[in-house]
Amino acid sequence: MLTMRTWASELGMAEAVKLLELTLAEEKDTDETLTQLAVSAVNVAAEAAWELRHRSLSSARLLAVAVAGGCFPDAQLLSRD
Repeated sequence: MLTMRTWASELGMAEAVKLLELTLAEEKDTDETLTQLAVSAVNVAAEAAWELRHRSLSSARLLAVAVAGGCFPDAQLLSRD
């Protein structure tokens, strides 16, 4: 994509340069968002599954780990008072 931007610039295609720069910026933002998603929810879910398989966590503890990690953003843990 950068080569296309450079080529468009050399050809004096200012509008194409702007659009290609916008596309590059959007791709960078998307990459950062997907990386954050992988680091948070996806990795937490994988860790919880590993814990369940290897350490025999109770389902309540597994749910607490998943909720704390952001896997279920709308979920609320209920306290037993």
